[in-house]
This record gives sequence, structure tokens and C-alpha cells, in this order.
Amino acid sequence: MRHQPADVAVARCKCAQCGLVNFAVNETCRRCGAALSAADDVEPQTAVEPVERHGVRRRVLWLIVTLYPAFFEVAVDDTERAAILLHESQHLLGFGEEAALERVWREKQRLGWTADNYVKTRVWRNVREWTGSSVPALFQCGADGHSDCMQ
Repeated sequence: MRHQPADVAVARCKCAQCGLVNFAVNETCRRCGAALSAADDVEPQTAVEPVERHGVRRRVLWLIVTLYPAFFEVAVDDTERAAILLHESQHLLGFGEEAALERVWREKQRLGWTADNYVKTRVWRNVREWTGSSVPALFQCGADGHSDCMQ
């Protein structure tokens, strides 16, 4: 094994060759077989900070990071991870899916998670679709009456 981090449950390593996020204890990429190095480690810290500023406690965020594999496997960067953390933290605070989707969509600009940079990502497309279905009032703006009201 390459190295043993203090908290294996949250330690991840992104493959420099294909971009897949692997467990930090892996020596080679699960997708392409390329050798992984400590320099490829993914630190969720920068994704945690924006959500923590919204009042969500660090321990709650680490629980989400530990239990939610898509946090590392699907999100393209820390900004998108922050959007996932904000969404999941809403559930831990007792809110339902509709409220969680609405909160993320309303806060996306403050997180820096905008269509300009993320419209083609899987997370953006899914959240946009689910939010449009759950909270259609957020998409009844503009001349066509179907545009994002939060832009």
C-alpha cells in the first residue's frame, strides 16, 4: 500500500491519468490501472468551508463526506462538492428533498456554482432537473417564462 492516512474513510486520491477518484489506500487506479501518488490526494477541506459558513457543523459535514461516495466520484471539484454538502446537510437538519433542492439552487451563486462553469456537469444537470420538478416556481422567469429565476 502507498500510505495509510489517519482517516481512511474520507481519504481519496484522484487519478492524474483518467480523473477517477480512488480510495487513498489504492496503489493503482480502479479504472485505468495507472499508478497513484500521494500528490494526487483529494482534500475535502476546501469544499467544507463554504458550507460551514452557512452554519453547518464540521462533524456533520465529515459524516456526509464519509457516507456519500458521489461526493468524490461524481462532483468535478470542490465547488460542486460544496453544493452536495449543502444539500445533504439540509436533510440532516430535518428538511425534506424539496427544501434541500431549493436551498442549494438559491445559494448556488454564493457557492460559486454557476451555469457558466457547471452547466455540462452531471451534478448540475441532475440538480437542475430535480429542482425544476420539485420547485417549478424557481424556473418561471424571463421572457419565455421558463428561465432560472436565481440568475
